[in-house]
Formats: sequence, C-alpha cells, structure tokens
Amino acid sequence: MRRTIIPFGPQHPVLPEPVHLTLTVEDEIITGAIPALGFVHRGLEKLADIRDFHQMVQVVERVCGICSMIHAMCYAQGVEKLMEIDVPPRAKYLRVI
Repeated sequence: MRRTIIPFGPQHPVLPEPVHLTLTVEDEIITGAIPALGFVHRGLEKLADIRDFHQMVQVVERVCGICSMIHAMCYAQGVEKLMEIDVPPRAKYLRVI
C-alpha cells in the first residue's frame, strides 16, 4: 500500500464553509482526516472592540451567507437582554414574520 498525505483546503468548491483538512490516503482510499480547527479568523472580536452595538448588527449579518438573519436576531436579543430592554409586542410579531 502506498500512503500519501494530502492538504485539502482551505477553499474548496465542495465545502460550504472554509476548512483545512490533512487527508491520509492509502491506494485512493481516505483512511484519515485531521481538521485544522480555527483556521478561518475573520477578526470579528477585534472589530467588536472598535464598533458600537448599532454598527455590529451589520457585521453579524455577514458572518454566514446562508443563515444571516439568525445571527443578527441572536445578536439583537443578546444586546436587549444585557441592556434589559423590553421589546414591544409589535417588534416581537415582526420578528416572527
């Protein structure tokens, strides 16, 4: 058997998110895959240090292209809870829609 180690990623068309894998291949059969966790760093934590909470809503909407609405909603709900803001019933209704 011939053993080969292949770096795979970080950008690849078959992957929905950037990830880096180190694949171990033996005779065209993948026998091992080691992910490099934390490979993608976008600097969101540092960006949160220099922006106010109003500006961060636009940043968290762009965390993921598939599920952007839920990031903004979770962020807004977290800010509301930290600041003890009571959300009006109409705003809760509009969030559901």
